[in-house]
Amino acid sequence: MTGGFDGAAAALTVMLVITAVFHVLKFRKALLWEADIFIYSISVHAAAGLVFGPLSEAVPSVGRILYINRYDDSSIFDGFEGLLTLPPVIWGAFMFIIATLPVIYYTFSRRKE
Repeated sequence: MTGGFDGAAAALTVMLVITAVFHVLKFRKALLWEADIFIYSISVHAAAGLVFGPLSEAVPSVGRILYINRYDDSSIFDGFEGLLTLPPVIWGAFMFIIATLPVIYYTFSRRKE
């Protein structure tokens, strides 16, 4: 163990505490919004890896402007490189579409009373 502050663990702990408070106090509307944030996070991360990452590598000045990929050094789809001889961009686009369409449908069809 190296010690020190782990920002990801602290952020996760804070979100779990907030979620627990919402559950205990029965804030239904806040729980619906929080669920949407967590559900959208995979689509946003996929978009960052598929669009903004390659764009900031191709045009270095865009990389300085875009904040979304400052802390994301790799795409979540890089592990699929060479699977069925397809590049990771194809796998990423496929998984992005599969993951995003149901999210959009369920999020906008649900009322947040």
